[in-house]
Amino acid sequence: LFLAFGIAGCTVYDDESDGALTCSNDGQKQFVLEALYDWYLWNDLLPDDVRRKDYDSPEALLAYLTTFSP
Repeated sequence: LFLAFGIAGCTVYDDESDGALTCSNDGQKQFVLEALYDWYLWNDLLPDDVRRKDYDSPEALLAYLTTFSP
């Protein structure tokens, strides 16, 4: 699962750039957020105020979001 997010995260467009592909840590975290909000079964229970910079890695963000309890 982490590998799938990592590989697919390299195709995320960075909103703050000129549209170039990015495989940065921040780009991967953005991909994790977008994928979870779009595809996660319990996405209605995810917090709305997640800040990417609060997490060191996409894996840490994924772990937090998939174990989040409102």
